[in-house]
Order: sequence, then structure tokens, then C-alpha cells
Amino acid sequence: TLHTASNEAELAHILGHEVAHVAKQHMYKTLNTMNKDQIDKAAAELSLQKETPNEVLVRRRPEADESAIGSTLARYLSGSSVGLNAIKAAKAGLSVILERGLGAELEVEADLEGTRYAVNAGYDPKAFVAFLCRMEINRGRTPDYCLKGGSAPSPKTLSILDKTHPPVPDRVQHIAQLLSEIDADKIVGAKGKGRFRKLMP
Repeated sequence: TLHTASNEAELAHILGHEVAHVAKQHMYKTLNTMNKDQIDKAAAELSLQKETPNEVLVRRRPEADESAIGSTLARYLSGSSVGLNAIKAAKAGLSVILERGLGAELEVEADLEGTRYAVNAGYDPKAFVAFLCRMEINRGRTPDYCLKGGSAPSPKTLSILDKTHPPVPDRVQHIAQLLSEIDADKIVGAKGKGRFRKLMP
């Protein structure tokens, strides 16, 4: 997915989306709604995965160990009703990302917060919409599908995003509403094409 980005602004929006998940404690809140049996099942299902999709590999954290950071995380999570340890939380969290995602509401919230982060950092407000639309076009969708939605042929390739995120037209619609609210047409944001091309392989 990251390889679809064409400039710094798009990358800023993508990273902003992921940072928003952390800042809003989306994974913690999702795991906190699960009981012990559900946590155990999710953690066990991860070991059954034959191959980890590229979309998930970029999110993968280093293996958890019994470090001071791991102990702190375990203490933090143990305040929840499920009493997770750090390793089980990491496994269950990755399984949630692979199998059911965080839910449409939290993904939309991350889109909107990530857009605000990128705009506040000085980047082009419309870069995320451009990225999402290009991603769909690369998967075989027509150019107007992203903006208008409706019925469309199945993409050439299925992605983990099809299972774990809302349809792109829905995401674009929410982002467009935010851009209207902040009067994005009057914001001159950087795209950062030159430096991006120099740094990306």
C-alpha cells in the first residue's frame, strides 16, 4: 500500500491515520471489549496464519520480550477487565487487524484525525483522497468509483483492506466533509514530491 504513495503529503496522511489509531487507543479499546476466551482465541488464530499480507507487515512491531517496556505495557493493559499480558495482547491485536479490523467507525475516525494531523503539519489537505483513489484505480476500479461509489466490478486483487476497512467511497465521503468544514480549498499545503522521490526506492 505504501508503494502507492507518490509524495510526502500522501505519506503524512497515511502515517497520520496510523498515529490516530494509537492516540485514540483504538486497539486497546477494541481488545478491552473482548473477554478472556475471545482474547485467547484471537491470539491462537495468529499462529494459524499461513502468510502475513504486506498491508500488515508494515504494521508489525518487534517481537515482545520481558523488557522494562514490556512490563510497563503489561501493567497498563492489566488494568482492563481481561488482564492481558504484553505478548498475548500483541498476538491478539495482530489477529484483530488480520481478521476483522477495528470497525468502520474507528477507521473513519483515524482517517479524519490523520487528515487533521497532516494538514496541521503543513501538507496538502487533499493528498489522502488522491492516494485512496489511486489505490483503487491500481486495483482495477474506474476513476469515478472512488468519488461516487455505487456498484463496481470487483477489484483485480483482494486486499486485507477489503475485509478490515470501510469501502473507499465511504471513507472519501467522510474526508470530503471534513475538508469542506476546514475550507481546504483555501489551504496551500506542501506535497513534497522531489524529496520523496529521492528517498523512496
